[in-house]
Amino acid sequence: MADYLLGKNAFEKRKRIYNLLISGKNEKIILDTPVPVYIFYFTVWVDNDGIPQFRKDFYDHDRKLAQRLFQ
Repeated sequence: MADYLLGKNAFEKRKRIYNLLISGKNEKIILDTPVPVYIFYFTVWVDNDGIPQFRKDFYDHDRKLAQRLFQ
């Protein structure tokens, strides 16, 4: 994905990312074109057998969402 986001003519950026991956360090790399990132957080879903799967809401998002929905 990094290769795609950096574009075809970004050899120096690719080299920098490769070196970062090897080192294990984190560093901010500015893209020429911003890309939106969406994060989905599910605590319940229905599996392929139609059975609801529930997981603990570690971030307390369910309660906060319910408060807003049912005010």
